[in-house]
Amino acid sequence: MNQETIKYAKRIDKLTGSAIREIFKYANVPGLISFAGGNPGKFALPVELVAQISHDLMLKKGNELLQYGQTEGYLPLRESLIPYLTKTFGVNAKLSEVLITTGSMQGFDLMLKSLINPGDAVLTESPAFLGALQAMNAYEANIISVKSDSQGIDIDHLQEMMKRHHPKLLYIIPTFQNPTGISLSLERR
Repeated sequence: MNQETIKYAKRIDKLTGSAIREIFKYANVPGLISFAGGNPGKFALPVELVAQISHDLMLKKGNELLQYGQTEGYLPLRESLIPYLTKTFGVNAKLSEVLITTGSMQGFDLMLKSLINPGDAVLTESPAFLGALQAMNAYEANIISVKSDSQGIDIDHLQEMMKRHHPKLLYIIPTFQNPTGISLSLERR
């Protein structure tokens, strides 16, 4: 089968290459310290500690860990999160409501998949995290920018855009926003 005979979904036509992937190509350039990708310095990663924990886990639970697991994630981890969520955030979650993802973008993608139909309005601060914009674009959201300044998203403009577009979602990063690094002021929160 050659690629000319494959009929891709129409939404694929709107997808572009990943700018984030392009940024990460510079991460291994000798002598270059790139702040673009948000990666911690290699010196900050506890390699020895993680190696020891991994070794101990493999010896104790290797047969279990090397098998396919529950779709929702490793049960002991999910169970340990229940008291943590309650104590830290006041969330009384049930085990059936806890899902382990490989990272925030997988969680965000699942949320978009569950909530966004083509054309649904999603408000975002401007500028917004490129990875989130690409994910929203993949689900054919109608992405609408809301003005931001040195204190974060402009609340008056946000209210105006909410009235005008009746959004399904508002996407903001209130603390150390990506890409600006701005934190939403306490007054605006």
